[in-house]
Amino acid sequence: MSETTLGHEEKSRLVLEQAMLAKDAMNVIACEGTTRIERPERYKRWIPRIRKSGFVQIHLPEEIIEKIEAKVRLQYHRKFFAREENNWMVQGWNGRVLYGLSL
Repeated sequence: MSETTLGHEEKSRLVLEQAMLAKDAMNVIACEGTTRIERPERYKRWIPRIRKSGFVQIHLPEEIIEKIEAKVRLQYHRKFFAREENNWMVQGWNGRVLYGLSL
């Protein structure tokens, strides 16, 4: 993803990779058991957990969805996307969902 959107020598790419991606990669590659910080899961696996816990999802306001989608289309690389799926705002790259946010 960063290879496509940022040049190899750009400082912003280095900051992104060190601040965000390095921690995630280290967690997945080098940590097991109690040393593992996060266990990434597909957002769809959280839907039954949320319901079972008694939480109710709130519909995302249409105007917010439209603003986010427009901003992504206009200001980000064409392979980025943001859209609403089953009351989740999903964000991703090249057709693959990377993050799911819910109210």
